[in-house]
Amino acid sequence: MTLVQPGDLIFSGVDNAVRALSQASNVAYEAPRPDPRDEAHWQADGWRLDVVYTDLPTPLFYDRWVPSVADELPAKHSPFTTAGRPNQGYLFGLPIAIGEYLLVLSGAGGDIAQRAIVDAPPPTGGETVRDAIVKARVGQGQFRKDLIDRWGGRCAVTGLDRLELLRASHIKPWTSCDNIERLDSNNGLLLSAAYDAAFDALLISFASDGAIVLAPDFSSSLAVKAGIDPSARLAQVPPSLKPFLEIHRRLFEARVRRQERVR
Repeated sequence: MTLVQPGDLIFSGVDNAVRALSQASNVAYEAPRPDPRDEAHWQADGWRLDVVYTDLPTPLFYDRWVPSVADELPAKHSPFTTAGRPNQGYLFGLPIAIGEYLLVLSGAGGDIAQRAIVDAPPPTGGETVRDAIVKARVGQGQFRKDLIDRWGGRCAVTGLDRLELLRASHIKPWTSCDNIERLDSNNGLLLSAAYDAAFDALLISFASDGAIVLAPDFSSSLAVKAGIDPSARLAQVPPSLKPFLEIHRRLFEARVRRQERVR
């Protein structure tokens, strides 16, 4: 618990499914056992971690996703055995790629994370910082303005210059970012709707030279139907963008490996 940082996401599992998502409000601190009626074998003093807790709209049953991430689980202190059964324990660390995968499966990760930020105590910098972060999450505010300036008011791929059709897209996924990265225009692309949706779903990524990369389960013909050019590329790839694009490619490649395992 002492390794948890404010803003970290925590998945709660019971009865063979992930059923809730929480966001840490602060670091853990020493506290007495909350209920004296708890079982006697628990120590009186321990650690407390305050979180913003939200039930998932649909449980994520272990047997439907654990086998596809088995190769990505940590060798030690894993929440699941090599056979895919849950280990008994209170709090386990998950690789970022698996956390992102669970958020995609939940279908509500971004909304839940956004609500948690609104409800949580102010981050360092106070309400002004939190307001900027929330606006960045919903594609408004300074983050969007910075991306419009950076990309000349045009889609970073197609050159489309209708701002009402362009979205401020984070490269490193929002839920994996710290508050600085959430507001950093180096971590953003201005994209038209189809490219933004496919990029966020890890169906496409971009190589270090800006060339588009399609996932094996997102063929050229499907891409065209979705309004995506299989030969497209980013208009520019400044050095400050490359570390974030590399992070996105790693998540993209992890998704590809998972898809190959479940075939």
